[in-house]
Amino acid sequence: MDYVTSYETNLQADMSFIPPKINKNDVRVVTGTTREKNNFILSALLNYSFEASITAYDKDNNEIDELGTHLADMVRKSRELEDYESKRDLLYRELLTQGDVFAMESLVTRYKIERNSDFDFSEGVDIKKYKAEEKIKLDYRRPEITMLTGTKVYLGNIREPNLKHQPHICVVETEPYEVVRTQFQKWERWENVPKRISRLQDTTEVSGYRDWTLLTTKDNYCEKIWFFDRPANVMQLYLNGVPMLPCGFPLQAISPSGEYPILQGSLERTPFFAYAKGIAAKMKVDQAIIDEFMKLAILKQQQLYRPTLANNSGSELSPDIYTAGTVIDNLDPEKVAPIFTPTGMSQSDVQFMSYMKEIMDSKSISPALSGEKSGSRMTAAQYLDQKRQALQKLGLIVWGVVRFEQNANWMRLQNVLKNG
Repeated sequence: MDYVTSYETNLQADMSFIPPKINKNDVRVVTGTTREKNNFILSALLNYSFEASITAYDKDNNEIDELGTHLADMVRKSRELEDYESKRDLLYRELLTQGDVFAMESLVTRYKIERNSDFDFSEGVDIKKYKAEEKIKLDYRRPEITMLTGTKVYLGNIREPNLKHQPHICVVETEPYEVVRTQFQKWERWENVPKRISRLQDTTEVSGYRDWTLLTTKDNYCEKIWFFDRPANVMQLYLNGVPMLPCGFPLQAISPSGEYPILQGSLERTPFFAYAKGIAAKMKVDQAIIDEFMKLAILKQQQLYRPTLANNSGSELSPDIYTAGTVIDNLDPEKVAPIFTPTGMSQSDVQFMSYMKEIMDSKSISPALSGEKSGSRMTAAQYLDQKRQALQKLGLIVWGVVRFEQNANWMRLQNVLKNG
């Protein structure tokens, strides 16, 4: 399937999305097994501290203990200022769900509008006397990491698994116009950014630039398009189709290392392919099978309690005949009988659902280790062996998180060293 469809179905599996009814007899039910598996793994990851330790060396390759400690403290302090801990669960859940998580490291500058007034409420409300002085002041300027939706990140080469080797990367975001204004209102070309934009239709039109958008954007929203080209060391920013930077603007201006300011964390990587596979992608088919059998089980139980009837009595019967205490006059019960004998759930149905759940357990985490009841008695040796196998499965996930955090800390260090 295409990437957008894959992304949405992975997200639905993790969210325990309940689809709408196909028809009036359909049953809306989802077991939510994938969500619970991801919750356990996420909880395990959040219990770890992936804080980086930095070691500094001089030009003769001699270790400088004090410098490394100070650099690590600077990175840690910058993360405290942006409240990185509040972002970890979202970043890790995206990684588990999609197999990839994208984020952008940047120096964020925000402005705020201050309105000062000497209005005295004790004198009553006299609108004619009201005067206010409006000033635009700096709110904060600090390094921040922002999670990006995978569907809004456009890679130049889908066959390249290493982000650093991509020929170019585009990032598309949409935010409320007023929110974007707090960041860019002091830029020279901000006055040219329109509040209303139209979707690009004719790509053959020749013009310097025009008000256009890649995504369907509501009025009073702003579409930000970041374009990065590492080999050429250039970048550009478009706000509602308006280029905000000069041609040939260097990428190193916002990424001191000269690398892409985009981070990618991956779980089960695929050779010669840019995207990895996550937990939800591996389990969503099995989840759909279990959900379908759960629907059929409910329908079979409904048939057991309210079977389909053949009515030869000549009278029109209401569905209220199944209500307790209902009295029906002049009806021969022998002329009303079930079309077939309903059986409800069978032992084979239960066994099949248990079998499918075992398959999902083998693709994720053991139910005994995640606190669920085991189907059979287990000795201490069996439990320890099962725990060891589960930790081996977590090893690849932890490795993906460690690599992501290493890259994030490296980029944050470059950002802090240049911008303080």
